[in-house]
Amino acid sequence: MNSLNPACPNPEKDALISFYHATDGDNWNNNSGWLNTGISICDWYGVTCNDSLHVTALDLSEDNLSGALPVNLSDLRDLQTLDLNDNHITSIDTDVFDGLGDLTELNLADNAISVIPTGTFDGLENLDSLDL
Repeated sequence: MNSLNPACPNPEKDALISFYHATDGDNWNNNSGWLNTGISICDWYGVTCNDSLHVTALDLSEDNLSGALPVNLSDLRDLQTLDLNDNHITSIDTDVFDGLGDLTELNLADNAISVIPTGTFDGLENLDSLDL
């Protein structure tokens, strides 16, 4: 499949759409391609996919995200890197990272998160880098 094929796993697309809405995507500094049904999610700004079109990285650092991370972010099962550094994320739920066993890098530094619930990072056995 080429990058213009909008085919992708539905739970991943749904998770990204929820993420967009939950973090005020209309007001991001760069939301190029997001919600465009004519292109693959792999062509949305900040999204990186593998050859099977599964999301492996989400890098939206310094992009004016705000709000809470949605629980269905955990549907990005192949996610290895999540970089949301320097935004206005206010909260994360205990279940946000459930099922993200491939996650190796997580950067949530310089946000507005005041409380991280106990158990939030349970199950992230491959995590090499955590920046809060």
